[in-house]
Amino acid sequence: MIRTHSLCYRHPSGNVALHDVEFRLDRGEYVALIGANGSGKTTLARCLNGLLSPTSGSVEVDGISSATDTGAQRIRLVGMVFQNPDDQLVAPTAESEIAFGLENYGVAPVPMRERIEDMLQRFDLLAYRTHPPHLLSGGQRQRLAIASSIALRPRYLVLDEPTSLLDAAGRRRVLDLLPVLCSEHDIGVLHVTQSAEEACLADHVLCLHAGRLVADGTPRQVLSGHDHRTHLPFALRISRQLNLSEDTTPLTLTELADQLIRRPQPTSTGPAQPSLAKRQGPPLFATDRVWHTYTRGLKEPIHALRDLSVSVNGGVIVGLLGGSGSGKTTFAQHLNGLLRPTQGRITHHGREVPKRLSHLRRKVGLVFQFPEAQLFEETVAADIAFGPRQLGLSDSETEQRVRWSLSEVGLLPESFMARSPFTLSGGERRRAAIAGVIAMQTDTLVLDEPTAGLDGESRDILMDLFRRHRERGGTVVLISHDMDLVAELADDLIVLCEGELAGNGTPHDLLGDPEQASRLGLELPRTMVLRALLHERGWRLPAILTESELLQSLHIGEIHS
Repeated sequence: MIRTHSLCYRHPSGNVALHDVEFRLDRGEYVALIGANGSGKTTLARCLNGLLSPTSGSVEVDGISSATDTGAQRIRLVGMVFQNPDDQLVAPTAESEIAFGLENYGVAPVPMRERIEDMLQRFDLLAYRTHPPHLLSGGQRQRLAIASSIALRPRYLVLDEPTSLLDAAGRRRVLDLLPVLCSEHDIGVLHVTQSAEEACLADHVLCLHAGRLVADGTPRQVLSGHDHRTHLPFALRISRQLNLSEDTTPLTLTELADQLIRRPQPTSTGPAQPSLAKRQGPPLFATDRVWHTYTRGLKEPIHALRDLSVSVNGGVIVGLLGGSGSGKTTFAQHLNGLLRPTQGRITHHGREVPKRLSHLRRKVGLVFQFPEAQLFEETVAADIAFGPRQLGLSDSETEQRVRWSLSEVGLLPESFMARSPFTLSGGERRRAAIAGVIAMQTDTLVLDEPTAGLDGESRDILMDLFRRHRERGGTVVLISHDMDLVAELADDLIVLCEGELAGNGTPHDLLGDPEQASRLGLELPRTMVLRALLHERGWRLPAILTESELLQSLHIGEIHS
């Protein structure tokens, strides 16, 4: 059993991250930990396995107390998967990464080989066993980090946002595995997540707010009965907007569908599919038979892009989709010249991208998949100010840009300007990195999983930011596995598969047709999943992608009346 006693933690900077936290996690129990960015979730996770030592209070793991243990014993008992997999991947290949911990634990060669093969197969990494981790996609690296931790067979497993960068198939694989670890292997699991839907799968849910444990109970008790900043489950949010009064609040789409069909079926056909204005002139970007091949340090080359010809229109939000390893990040990094084609050509405003890239990079801002990669100054203010200073702005203009960009991403300038970026939570670092890019006021924003690991409030703030950028005539290229986000924001979609163009069209073209979405390997937005459940129950609704379309189809006005 893991038990905390009046656990407090104060960062060396003086910020208090945890206040008198008390909870327990038993072997074989599946507990979800939710809370806003900066609420102390990652700090708590790191205290449990000895990576951080409590300022006061204690953590006890199977009778071993942090008061007497330096952390060495607890680390063997409590496995951990970090929010950023790059923080824990150390070996030269995927196969040797899984072997690394097993060798240190003295596992014999035969069972070691069996565990390695099991993990490679279970996490769909067999084809990548000899690949260096740094050449895997973000989602593949995340799967590798999870596989390496589970291979050690700890008594407890702490996972910090383990699905935030995974595609639909990878996410299902991990979520299906967690209850198996609890029931069949008697492992206690603490799952840190911003997804209320994921939290619904747990036995218990803990909620942190400003470092304090403010809720502890079943998913239904915590998610329906407590006022916290994490997003409500989609089903509960829709039920409340429709003012459905039932004894049981729905947490799943099936429960919501069962609740809805007790009411009269809507009679109208609902919203028509949106029509986009015809765009004039050449595309903003166009690739012409572009290949990009990674060869350095590899026995066999990796063709990340294969004969890719596609265009990106200006003045819109473009969703760049595809499974892990499909080439999305490689393609995005070509748009500001961070990578150059191995073969083929790329044009910007109809002109081939020049060898001198300073002008292009003043026009195209890029936010990496892992924002830590672009934060380097001593303070948040200095980090954001770096770009505007390179543009030759005065000190007063630069400070205005810093304050404006922090406000745009929902970080109070007075609270964050003087902080070190490395004391921020994962979600706060992501927003600070975005602030540093928008401070340059580029025409185009290229964002690689910008909302991964963000709480609901932060996610909404960024969605509004992207919409405002489009309204000002700017362009957003958005990589995401979040189909709800894509359905709400995107005007165009580009779908990649193994480096090739698999699909190109509007969200209604590609996501409004379940067969087409399945062919492309895309997860349906929850609105379309709910529509399918209602169809099974005899209702007929048009293709609905956004929440507003769903509410209009369900006659929200009539239901309220």
